[in-house]
Amino acid sequence: MDKNQTLPLELLKRQIQRVFLKSKFYRDKFSQTMVTPDDIESIGDVRKLPFTTREELQNNFDHILSVSPDEIKMFIQTSGTTSGLPLTLAHTRNDINMIAESKKRELLLYGVTRQDVVQVTLPYGLWQGAWSSYLIR
Repeated sequence: MDKNQTLPLELLKRQIQRVFLKSKFYRDKFSQTMVTPDDIESIGDVRKLPFTTREELQNNFDHILSVSPDEIKMFIQTSGTTSGLPLTLAHTRNDINMIAESKKRELLLYGVTRQDVVQVTLPYGLWQGAWSSYLIR
């Protein structure tokens, strides 16, 4: 396998291992479906992973986190939909830096340079896409 095939699998395995070890919610969810990180041997094994519903995210926020609450630097609460409650998102400093780096790369692909002035015309709600443009350094 070349790097384009092995990297996604390695990242998936690393993510599953991390949430299995650090998130009570996901550890319990994997146990209910009898899945362990060792069961992930190919990208196709993603089919073995249990789905997480919006309701589960809303109702189990404290148990879903795979980092210490002290590491959380930003909380975003989405607006509720007509059929549900708001959803809380938590970001660590690393998450914020990765979001900023991703937005920076996106703008570079559009040809934007440091000399350009960019007007962000996205709504300033709690949608993270709107504020991510302001994180770029």
